[in-house]
Parts: sequence; structure tokens; C-alpha cells
Amino acid sequence: MIARLIKEALEAEGFSVETCHDGTTALKKISSESHYDLLLFDNELPGVQGLELIRRAREFAHRQHTPMIMLSASPYEVEALRAGADAFLLKTSDANSLLGVINRLLAHRLLGMPEIETARLRLRLFTDDDLNDLTLLLGDPDVMRYLGVEAGQTHSREETRPILGNLIGGWRRRGFGRWAVMHKESGHLIGLCGLRQLDGDIELVYMLAKAYWGRGYAREAARANLRFGFEELGLKRIVAITRPENLASQRVMESIGMRHEREGRYYGVAAICYAIARAEFAPGDAFYALQRN
Repeated sequence: MIARLIKEALEAEGFSVETCHDGTTALKKISSESHYDLLLFDNELPGVQGLELIRRAREFAHRQHTPMIMLSASPYEVEALRAGADAFLLKTSDANSLLGVINRLLAHRLLGMPEIETARLRLRLFTDDDLNDLTLLLGDPDVMRYLGVEAGQTHSREETRPILGNLIGGWRRRGFGRWAVMHKESGHLIGLCGLRQLDGDIELVYMLAKAYWGRGYAREAARANLRFGFEELGLKRIVAITRPENLASQRVMESIGMRHEREGRYYGVAAICYAIARAEFAPGDAFYALQRN
């Protein structure tokens, strides 16, 4: 019943839909060379469950950047995201949200990729041409002092290459991700800032080149990302984490209205979690312009 209703709703919106009634058939379609703009998995599909289908799908090179949604009658959001899903919907409560989620994940195809301009910054998507600048950023031990699983670990050019690929591919898969932070006056790439998945939450992340510390750029970029997340993605809340000793990052989080929520382990590291709900966010009158290219 759910599958039929979803198929009818998607077709009514102009989508072309192929359905499978068992996991074995679904796996054959996934492994084929057929192009799909998006894959929707029912975790209760007989034969092969949705979680396993997502894991298998991510093993195929031609499915690495395909947006994937898992629909389940059980609350398996964390497991779905860890398996490689870009979104999770609970059948009983979220089915009506499906069209909105699909449109968000396909926004780059329907509307174009987003860019944000603030008073002093331009947030744009990364490209392959950014490898040198990103290598300089990730190769600076001061920038990486509190970042990563191994605090202070820097990255070589070859180690940065797959990181850049993930930054680029994340937008195609999820409809959101991390931007290159451009300094408008100089035209230089000075950092990255954006949103990514953290288990069942959406996490705000940012890093800046050392030469641009202490000037409010992190706060300016971070606030723009909160506004994008709440206004464009319709998120209910956004979190940010940092190591306890990174006091500068905590000040940025507090300056944009985030509140200390808890301490815990994230990515296997002891960290502090800050959070802000959509109702708590006040965009203010700072310059913010969103466009899609």
C-alpha cells in the first residue's frame, strides 16, 4: 500500500518511477548500468532488507553519488545514515515528507547548485581546481590542531584528493554539504564551512586559514549556514561539536546562538556538543544572498 501511494505521488509530480517487489530484483537493478536520479529503499522489502541494499549500492562506483533514501516502519535512522543513506523517513510519520526530501536531494538538478554571499564572503561549491588551496589548509598543523580523529594530523596533497572528492560529491548525493569559503576582497579560498550528517543530526562544521582568524569570518560563515539549513532545508535543529580545549570554536558557536547541550564521544573522540533549534535562530539583519547556478 505504501509503495503504491508513493509511486502515485511521485508520478503525479512528473517523476518516472521503477519499482521492485523484492530485494533480489532491487539488487539486480542497482548493480546494472541503468541511470537513476535517486534510489528509495523500503527496509521491509522481502529478500534483501533496505539497510543491506544501501550498503551494497554504495560499493558500486556508479552509485557513489546517487542520493538514497530509506523508508522503514522501525526507527533505524542512525543505522540507515551509517549504511550510506542520505535521508531516512519513518513510514508512520514521515511519508508525507517524502516529496519535500526528494526535491531537496534533487535540488541541484531542478534548481541549480546554491551559493551564498555574505558581507565579506562568498560560499561556493568546491571544484577539482581547489586541490592546492585545500591542501594548504589541511596541511597546516595550527589549523588542524583540534580537528580530526587524530588531533593535529595534517594531510598531504594525495591524502587531500579523496577528501576534496567527498566534498564535491556530498552535494550531489544529499543536496547540502560543505562550501569553499571565498574572501570577496582578495578572491582567495580561506576555508570551508557547511553542513554534514552526524548520526541522526545535522552538524555545522567550519575551518579557516590561520591568517584569517580573529576577524569574525568563522561567525559570518557559520551564521549563513544556519540560515541556509533552517530556511532552505527546513531542518528542525543543527548541532556543532568541538574538543573541550578548543575555546575559540566554542565562542563561535555561542556567538551564533547555539547553546551547550552535552558532552560525549563523537567520531570516537571526547567532545562538547552545542545545538540550536529552528525556533531559536534569529537571522538578524546581516547581509545574506542566496542564488542557484
